[in-house]
Amino acid sequence: MSLTFWLSDEQFNKLRPLLLNDPRGVARVDDRRVLSGIIYCLQGGYRWPDVPPEYGPAKMLYNRFRRWSATGVFGRIFEALAHEAADLSPLMIDASRVKAHRIAANGVKKKTRGGRAIGRTKGGLNSKLHLVCDGRGRPVHLHVSAGNKADIAHARQCLEPYVTKGTTVTVDRGYDAIHLRDWLTDMEAKPCIPPRKNRTIQCAYDIELYKTRNIVERMFNRLKDWRQLSPRTFRCPGNFLAAAHIAAIVIWLL
Repeated sequence: MSLTFWLSDEQFNKLRPLLLNDPRGVARVDDRRVLSGIIYCLQGGYRWPDVPPEYGPAKMLYNRFRRWSATGVFGRIFEALAHEAADLSPLMIDASRVKAHRIAANGVKKKTRGGRAIGRTKGGLNSKLHLVCDGRGRPVHLHVSAGNKADIAHARQCLEPYVTKGTTVTVDRGYDAIHLRDWLTDMEAKPCIPPRKNRTIQCAYDIELYKTRNIVERMFNRLKDWRQLSPRTFRCPGNFLAAAHIAAIVIWLL
């Protein structure tokens, strides 16, 4: 069987310096082969046992993915590559619901189950993926929350590490709140937020700049092309976030 995905020399050379030594003191199996197998599984939506044998034993692939997800390895690789070439002057943030597959949602009965980052909405049990990107459409931050949480509830948490003096932040009217506008003003940033239609005083915003916000919408479309991300098939939110980090690395940063 021919492999449908294999990290090229150039791609793996970017990853190699960011891979940590195994704290167990055990020599790892070929990192390039294992990472290629993990990406193949996540991108195609396969079960671990269905991954071609050329990538190695399915248990080894799953154990590596789970262990590195738990220790934040994929998140650190994403942050290192994302911040290397990011242009943080313009920023955009948005959130998109991801329906939870029955495998991930099994056992979630309450309206909100914070430990699983799954919440009940009109459309069923969902998670919400928050994405911050720069003006060139390159991701700089990913975050997972329950699907019944408002987008703005996590806005400051996601933006705070990147907003500085002069940063332009473009968001949709779902983020129109006085406390967010005040915080951005205190940071000497420039908010581009269309006001809600029921506001007594309509705040001005740059209409032409706001038209560029479709960049982040298109990014969500590309992320959700990965079949393990839409719908969400991971019970553990850390594994789901790690899968999103891997997808972002492969799509935009390698």
